[in-house]
Amino acid sequence: MCEPGGEEAWVKEKKTTELAPWFAPDYETHVKILKKSGYAGPLNWYKQVMAGITFASEVRDDPNHATAKFDIPALYIGCAQDYICVPAMQEAGMKDYFSDFTAKTLDASHWCLSEKPQETWDTIVGWIEEKQKAA
Repeated sequence: MCEPGGEEAWVKEKKTTELAPWFAPDYETHVKILKKSGYAGPLNWYKQVMAGITFASEVRDDPNHATAKFDIPALYIGCAQDYICVPAMQEAGMKDYFSDFTAKTLDASHWCLSEKPQETWDTIVGWIEEKQKAA
């Protein structure tokens, strides 16, 4: 996301930037939550990767892990402007694990729940309604 050493330089120079417009209304809420609970929850994904818990380690521990399939409906909501969790890559890594997999992509960045809450909600509710009609 930046040149090596770029993040460190940014922090040492005490640079800041404007908050994203979709984040600003909830800023104080986020501050309260993080002050109370800390960063443990938001950082758990990174912690497990640093601890060596990866797809490869799961397969090593359980050879059937690579071919496991869940017989339940699954919805993945990707974000078209997310350059870290690229929707096509995420979908490719998930679709074979579910017998009933649906992928939807919103025009948002990584935090679609904050940036596009109504569109995210409508996508989830619409998917549930589709599944109920098909049942």
